[in-house]
Amino acid sequence: MEEMTDIGIDKLLHIGAYLVMSILFALSLPKSRLIYPLLGAIGLGILLEYLQESMTSYRMLDIYDILANIIGSLVGIWLIWFLGRRVR
Repeated sequence: MEEMTDIGIDKLLHIGAYLVMSILFALSLPKSRLIYPLLGAIGLGILLEYLQESMTSYRMLDIYDILANIIGSLVGIWLIWFLGRRVR
């Protein structure tokens, strides 16, 4: 049971980190260009997962980490888009 909790917390941390990162990326660009920070955050998440598998002997690619990264990125960009619409 303890192992499952650690796994859940890990995925929540991935979601939170990519949510914050995608928001910061998005705030650095005009709102009409939200696709670029989204693709950048998703691409970075996939690249880092691949690199940890290929460049270390003790880490491996985890598809669920990639999915958590994508979810965090999507939620972050959606928040910027949604809040931007509400402010106008």
